[in-house]
Amino acid sequence: MEADHAHLWRRMIELLGEADLSRSSVMDFGCNQGGFLHMLYGLKPFRLGVGIDKAEASLDAAQRRTRAEPIRFYPPSSSEAWKIQYDYVFSQEVLYLLPDLYEHARKIHAALKDGGIYFAAIGCHTENPLWNNWKKIIGANCRAVIFDYSPDDCAKAFFSAGFKVSAKKFMIDGFISLKPDDPYFPRTLDALNYNTEYKILFRCVK
Repeated sequence: MEADHAHLWRRMIELLGEADLSRSSVMDFGCNQGGFLHMLYGLKPFRLGVGIDKAEASLDAAQRRTRAEPIRFYPPSSSEAWKIQYDYVFSQEVLYLLPDLYEHARKIHAALKDGGIYFAAIGCHTENPLWNNWKKIIGANCRAVIFDYSPDDCAKAFFSAGFKVSAKKFMIDGFISLKPDDPYFPRTLDALNYNTEYKILFRCVK
């Protein structure tokens, strides 16, 4: 899992530019086993990191691998996690799993400090030509309910919450790793186009 996502996490961190996180509190919403937060701390150490995920097994694994890093992990229902005011919130391919984008945007907006930024990456959206096939693959491999959202749907939810919204193509630099008989990317061009054309990073400023 982490090997498949490490290049995406690294790219998101690159897009932070020269930001100094040493005094910052950060959240990873949909943290899985904490890989993004550990990578972020290794490259740009932060004051406090919080990972949110609804899978208890993932949270347990994330906590076990955390040593001296100032990182905590919570389920979405934890009031403790939402008491903190964050400088940055990140999510990677989480929006399509949320039943209410507007509620999510409001909750993230409330959790950020004034001037705080939410970076939300999504390639699982209705304008990705691979999406209909991906829904079948994802649905066959997990119990999660999957929702059809367009990039416009996401932007509207962020605007509604009061964010200043901008976006860019994720544009992975360098070579894209390929796999034989990859069900997600049947053709080489599918992998290249996804990483350069269809995956989007929203930057939402409170």
